[in-house]
Amino acid sequence: MLIDIISKQMKKSKIMEWQNLSNIKNKKMILIEYFKKQFYYLRLLIENNYSLPFSINQMSNNQNLPNQFPNNTRIPQQGPQFQFIQQGDPNQQNNMNPLNAPPQQFNPQGGMLQNQQFQIPKPGSNLQAPQQGSFYGQQQINQQGGQPQNPIQFPLPGFQGANPPPFVPGNQPNFTIQFPQPGRLPVQDTAKKDEQIKKLNTELEDVKNELEESEAQVSKIRSELTSTQTKLRIEKEESDQKDLRIRQMEEEFQSAKDKWKRDKDQQIQKQSSTLKAQHQQEIEDLETEIQKLKQQISVFQTGNKDAQQLELQNQIYELQEKLKKEQRINRELQSKISSDGQQDDDKTNQNIIELQEQLFQAKLEIEKKHKHFTDELEKNRDSQSKINSLVIQLSQRDEGLEVSQKHLKKINKELNETKTSLQEKEDDYKQLQLQISNLKQENDQLIQQISKSKDKESEKLFLEMQKTRELLEQEQKRMIEEREQAKNQKRLEEEQKILQKAQQEKQQRDYNLQKTAAERQKLGQLMRNKAIGSMGEMEVCFVVDVTSSMDPYKKQTEDCIVGSVDAIKKETGRNARWSTVAYQDIDEWKKNKNQYLQHDFVEDSKKILDFLKSTKCVGGDDYCEDVKGGLDQMIEKLSWKTKFRVAVLICDAPAHGSNVNMGCGDKYPNDDISDVINKMIDKEIVFIVIQFIQWTQKMIQHIKNLYNAKGKPELFITIDLQTIKIEEVWKSLIDIIKEASAVATGVKNSASKVKGNQKARPKTKDGAMEALCKEKNFKNFDQKADICVENDFQVFRVDLKEKAFEDNILSIQNINNADFQTFEEGKWKCIRTKEPFAFGMMKSVYLMKKKNDPQNHLYVIKMPLEGFYETLDYAKGECRSHLICKNLMRKFMKTLREKHEQKNKPHNQYPEIYYSDFLILQENERKFWIAERFFDGEFIKYNNNWGFIDDKLTPMNQLAQAFTQFTYYISNFQYMINDVQGVGVYFTDPAVNTSSGDYDDTDMGVDGQSMYMVSFEHKKHISRDILEVMDILIE
Repeated sequence: MLIDIISKQMKKSKIMEWQNLSNIKNKKMILIEYFKKQFYYLRLLIENNYSLPFSINQMSNNQNLPNQFPNNTRIPQQGPQFQFIQQGDPNQQNNMNPLNAPPQQFNPQGGMLQNQQFQIPKPGSNLQAPQQGSFYGQQQINQQGGQPQNPIQFPLPGFQGANPPPFVPGNQPNFTIQFPQPGRLPVQDTAKKDEQIKKLNTELEDVKNELEESEAQVSKIRSELTSTQTKLRIEKEESDQKDLRIRQMEEEFQSAKDKWKRDKDQQIQKQSSTLKAQHQQEIEDLETEIQKLKQQISVFQTGNKDAQQLELQNQIYELQEKLKKEQRINRELQSKISSDGQQDDDKTNQNIIELQEQLFQAKLEIEKKHKHFTDELEKNRDSQSKINSLVIQLSQRDEGLEVSQKHLKKINKELNETKTSLQEKEDDYKQLQLQISNLKQENDQLIQQISKSKDKESEKLFLEMQKTRELLEQEQKRMIEEREQAKNQKRLEEEQKILQKAQQEKQQRDYNLQKTAAERQKLGQLMRNKAIGSMGEMEVCFVVDVTSSMDPYKKQTEDCIVGSVDAIKKETGRNARWSTVAYQDIDEWKKNKNQYLQHDFVEDSKKILDFLKSTKCVGGDDYCEDVKGGLDQMIEKLSWKTKFRVAVLICDAPAHGSNVNMGCGDKYPNDDISDVINKMIDKEIVFIVIQFIQWTQKMIQHIKNLYNAKGKPELFITIDLQTIKIEEVWKSLIDIIKEASAVATGVKNSASKVKGNQKARPKTKDGAMEALCKEKNFKNFDQKADICVENDFQVFRVDLKEKAFEDNILSIQNINNADFQTFEEGKWKCIRTKEPFAFGMMKSVYLMKKKNDPQNHLYVIKMPLEGFYETLDYAKGECRSHLICKNLMRKFMKTLREKHEQKNKPHNQYPEIYYSDFLILQENERKFWIAERFFDGEFIKYNNNWGFIDDKLTPMNQLAQAFTQFTYYISNFQYMINDVQGVGVYFTDPAVNTSSGDYDDTDMGVDGQSMYMVSFEHKKHISRDILEVMDILIE
């Protein structure tokens, strides 16, 4: 507002061409200079207590102001001094504020002002001059009279230069000016002027702030423009690539078309040639037969054989007719071949046209989908690149660990070889000792022989030999000691080297493990953030009737929004984005250029509250309102982005249309909301309709029927609040929005999710184990002969090879039937139920017992919902998920025990969990069953493959959630085990969510992983203790 006033003033003053200034900085500088001049002049007046003889507008316009004082103004140069005197009412001085003085006070022709005069001072009077140090300079005036050393100058806006021209002595002016004496100005007048200066200062600061905001907005717009241009360039490049691909497809199609046409022509030509050859051969055969008959006629012509001749002529005639007939058939066939070729060409051309139309439609569809997915691909590109890079680095770290392990095995092998070599040397030493012992024995024998001799030479020889033997023994002992010392020294050195190398490798391995763990934690945090970003939000739109009768309900909607923020977060672990559409009736829609008021999705719910508070409830010509228009605008005009969507209809009148209006006043009885409701169902929007009055009942029932017809009754929620006090309505609204958020996100639905193109179990049936656990007398099914049948089975136990499991722990998709091993358990005589007892997600479930089993074990045996397992490999493939999880659970429990022991923490507080053995039963060569033990107890589902997590804080639930997190962590976030469920400590029927989403029919891919991670983020306290012990960070 201040900018507009100043702009008008500047344009009016014509100080410069204000309207031609488009640059905001230029306008800013002009305004600053303008206000500087105004403040400068005002301070001058205040310090000297002067009043202006003209208005501020005249000063701004530079109109009617003299360039100098009139020539007849006299200032005494010598002699007596002069003084300013005041005439009239002194209170009038308070009204001489130049900012308040009207323009007509100044008379440029006469120079006279009301109640003001300028008089020549009398001789001897004192001139009251400004004091030294005043605002307009050091003015020194001779107090004894005389002329001032410097003329007094007044800086007035509108004059060129810093100050206007000085006073010039002249004749007596034809008008008088009365200046107030210093110190005589009232205090109130000074305070007013100070307030005006402060006000102007404030306005100037506001102008500066507005200008700075404008510059910030311009900078922001430029940044957005640059970003938009970049996006457009990328989209253009991708569009060019698609156009190139389409042209290539068109060329390939044209080439295939030409080839097909050439092949067809060749086929037609070949068929025509074959038919011509066949008919030509038939014609030649007939002509030969005719010639033979003619010869017979010539023979009979000599005789008197009239009857035979007549018969022969008849035969010739018949043959000629036959020949003509064949020729006609030949011509018809040729014509038909030609016609078929033409028809084929026409049909081909028609097919080509249809294919071209399909190609064009496909191109349009590609462009349309491209715009939808470009933003998501752009957002995920950088994060996916980082994830892939970290996955590769982790894989390289794992490979480095494998190399280190192999190197350690090699060192152990060398150590074993060294030990073997030392053992061989020990054997050599023992052999040498044996030889020495033999020599000693021979020497003793020789000594004995010599001792028997009595001659002196023998005695002398004996002494020499005795001495030699002692020397030999000493030398031998010395050599043995040296050898032992050398061997011990060498052994010690080798052991020291091996120990040092092992320690270095252990340090490097520990470092690599720590680094890998840190990188894995970093990648885990990135994956969690990505999951929360993609699946961690939901959208809620309030479609509100704002006609004149809806004020109370609008207020309840506002209160509902405030309470729903925390309710949704607590129920689903997700944040919400909010929007609203304020609809009325069709007439208002037309007046508003075919659109109702709306506020698009925002995270700050206060903005929606402010919007609703500012929206007035008016309008509505007839009883029915434009519900269809409001819902259609919600679908088409709002920026829906998340996967989970909720719409709430707040109204007190039905929609237009005879099928829903219940006979109320309706200007548009032919209207129909069915198409809009079907669009909401297709977009999987959970729709809440609140019934405040009975007149909306038929509309609500109609909407419910449409949801049921589409097979999505769970997406429609209605509640009757007719009996609720209007001031309590907001509480009920919060409860139902909380319920709808749970329905939209599926956090309360424990049922496993299966891909849309697969046939799941009938919705009226429970899961297999759930159904069994609910029954009471199913264990004695074998006592009812009418529901049972006997079978002889060849039984196999199947398991996963440990090496195959360890080699593929990062990519379990690579595990196949070759990695399983089977063990024969023999032949069993069994009894089973004739019909399925229950249904799993993909299988029919029967009960079975082994006959004459002293333990009376009960088994659950399974078949596909349709058909049966025809081969042993087919049945083994169906056991894959269970057997992989069996090995993963063993690894999980082992790691948990080891981590507790390393940290000196008790681990006996958690039970040991198992996935049971799987059996394969062969009924005949073409029919196999899958069997597992049934364990008595309560069946509990701890999580599923679409975000459901059990809330109970029990040891079993703690282990179940930790197991899912453990599998996600050790696989480098490539897969996680879900559908963790079972009876007691025995788990069964798992599901696997992989990053590729192609493991099996229950693999929901990254979406399934993200759904679980969002729910777990809200319930991480359940397994926090276990995961911290296992060094799996979840913060």
